[in-house]
Amino acid sequence: MKNSLLFLIFVIINISLLRAQVPGAYQPAYNQIMKQQSYNNFQNFMMHMNYYGNGKLSDTKFFFKLMMKDSIVKEVKSFIFFDTTRKKTFIKNVNKSLPRSDSNRNEKIYCSDVIEVMGGVGSTAMLLQGTITDSCWLFKTLTGHINVYSTYPEDNMNYSVTAIQLGMGRIEPFDPEKLKLIIAGNEKAVKQLSKKNYFNAIEKFNNAK
Repeated sequence: MKNSLLFLIFVIINISLLRAQVPGAYQPAYNQIMKQQSYNNFQNFMMHMNYYGNGKLSDTKFFFKLMMKDSIVKEVKSFIFFDTTRKKTFIKNVNKSLPRSDSNRNEKIYCSDVIEVMGGVGSTAMLLQGTITDSCWLFKTLTGHINVYSTYPEDNMNYSVTAIQLGMGRIEPFDPEKLKLIIAGNEKAVKQLSKKNYFNAIEKFNNAK
């Protein structure tokens, strides 16, 4: 069950990135290519995405500031969850004024419910601007020659490099083998990559530029 869920999330993120950036006329072909890439890179994905049971993709509650589609601003502290039916991530806004037996106590907020999102490890911490895709929010956790995006709004997390972007190019699902080719020649970065410290490897590569 755990492996099946992780694989499904990986496929959904790949397709979401494509839909956000590929012209409509080319989407069917690109979707097919990326689905095949999803199978090829599944083991790589397992190394940088975590599943903690009960639908949770995080073992930490993050702080989110949301602009809803009705222009209402909400501040929510929540784990990140994955809905296997809708194939989307979501967070929970708990209305503690309602009894636990009330079905309205836990409001599920999906990526498509908002027009703007910012997130961080706490309300007093620096919040990261999120990019809204069809299935999840992606937060830019590192800016440089290689930009890093994560499903988690926290930087310097080696296990949560979800996608990367070369300069102003297309945001692509993270693949350690591709990163190895990009940073080849930078010994410090390659050393970190060999230890699976992906964020650190990219950071050292960027600092040398």
